[in-house]
Amino acid sequence: MRKGLCVFALGAILSSCGGGSAADIDVKSIDSACGCVEVAAKIMAEQNDLAREMIALGEDASDEEQQKIEDANKPLKEKQKEIERHCRGDLSPRKLEEEECSAIKKYEGLKVEQKELRRKM
Repeated sequence: MRKGLCVFALGAILSSCGGGSAADIDVKSIDSACGCVEVAAKIMAEQNDLAREMIALGEDASDEEQQKIEDANKPLKEKQKEIERHCRGDLSPRKLEEEECSAIKKYEGLKVEQKELRRKM
């Protein structure tokens, strides 16, 4: 169960600038590859926060506590899939260089952090 939760809590990629939850992102408004990276970073940051919560709960976490984290991650995963479908072709972040988009560095840092969090789970 714990391993499944780890994968569930950390399955993420995407984020955005602005306030509010990453799950509230208007994907259709993303009009650049850099915007896609920014959105990816926001999603990943929220998922990393959830992973830290899961780690803090420890192995003795109740089913209710685990379910709360799973429920918080579900809209993030759905938004991630929506963004991945939208950010293809001309909007693909793979075409960007770091100097073209400052969010790339943040995203890469979050990716490293996510790997470290996975090891702890």
